[in-house]
Amino acid sequence: MDAKATTDGFSDERYDGWIGIISPAAFTPKAVETVEMRTKRVYPASVFGQNPEGELRLGMPAIVTLPLNQPEK
Repeated sequence: MDAKATTDGFSDERYDGWIGIISPAAFTPKAVETVEMRTKRVYPASVFGQNPEGELRLGMPAIVTLPLNQPEK
């Protein structure tokens, strides 16, 4: 599944990527900001991004968007 990512450090850049792994087991995060978020289940996923300029670093926070109308590959 294709993905797009942005980071705070490079907010004008959009990085192409893809979902590599989605965990089959969900959990409720312990550290959340709001009561509404505590009721949601989270499925951990690994996103692999293209980083041709070497700007992204391991562990750097990013916002990932997934177009949900993608055809199966």
